[in-house]
Amino acid sequence: MNVLFLSFWYPTKENPLKGIFVKEHAKSISKTGADITVLAFDVVYSKSFFKLDYEVIMDEDSIETHYIHVHSRFYKWVYSIPYLTSYIAGKYISKNIQTKKKIELIHSNVLFPAACVGYLLSKRLNTKHIITEHWSKVDRFTQKHLFGYLGKNALKNARAITTVSEYLKGIVVSISPESTSKITVVPNVIDESVFYYTMKGTHSELVFTAIATWSSPKNPGLLVDALERVQLTAGKPIVLNFVGNGPLLDSIKERNHSFQINYLGTKKHEEINEILQKSDFFLHASSIETFSIVIAEALMTGTPVIASNAGAIPELINPENGLLAENSIESWVENITKALFIAYNHEKISTENSEKFNSDRIGYLFMKLYGEI
Repeated sequence: MNVLFLSFWYPTKENPLKGIFVKEHAKSISKTGADITVLAFDVVYSKSFFKLDYEVIMDEDSIETHYIHVHSRFYKWVYSIPYLTSYIAGKYISKNIQTKKKIELIHSNVLFPAACVGYLLSKRLNTKHIITEHWSKVDRFTQKHLFGYLGKNALKNARAITTVSEYLKGIVVSISPESTSKITVVPNVIDESVFYYTMKGTHSELVFTAIATWSSPKNPGLLVDALERVQLTAGKPIVLNFVGNGPLLDSIKERNHSFQINYLGTKKHEEINEILQKSDFFLHASSIETFSIVIAEALMTGTPVIASNAGAIPELINPENGLLAENSIESWVENITKALFIAYNHEKISTENSEKFNSDRIGYLFMKLYGEI
């Protein structure tokens, strides 16, 4: 089965973490035996009026990956006009991909702009089209964007749609009620070779870790304020690890705190795994999430989670692996304090979540969908 895997969110040399969750889906599908050819648009600012560069690589998982690098001072316009990028993609596919293989299925990742482009390409190439959605703003796009109508048509005419959570499925259903029966939830992949359980030792401190790009809708200040109060009754010194960078950490760094805060910056996945393995709890405060990979990564290491009761987060948390807090200091203090007295089975947490999010399972779910189409 020859599948064109289309995305505008995909890792590049300059930005190796961009859309890494999309790449993990491609990898999981490729492992099933499907012939995945990735076509990734990389639209960036430059002083050029309009310049195209093409790059073809065989990535570390032996997936043939074609990059169309678009350099333009008008890059936002280029990114936003699906008719232009579908024309560029169509010409490239005809010349560089279809001469070697016939595309049987286009699998677009994120409604705008990829699935809008994929929809136009599917009509041009007379092939089937499916969409995987990750985007929290998909409803806002269809309601307010100039090309929102094109997104609705893409959903209506797709042979299948997958979302990474039930929460996001509900959003897509609200946009395209007629598509309800063809929407399937397929979660993100968490690499079980990187995130895994090791026995948690006992130590004299309570170690909390939070990982994010620290900008809205994340709320690191809420975590710090809650821990300031928990520190008074915890019985042990508290340590908070902030992994990742972002403007919301700036004001926190300027304050004095009654407990230790480590600002660890950006870390590789293997380093994050080690940090989580040495943590007692993972904290995640946010006003919206369509999945939350960092929560799933923490659970894969057997680390219990206290997180906001928002978006898709409740789908990941249950009484055996963590607690949900409303986004108020009082609720966070209450739930962190409660968690300190729960005897979590860390190995069970890891095992149950590894079964949900491992690459083989996700690849099987996609391949089953491909077969049905």
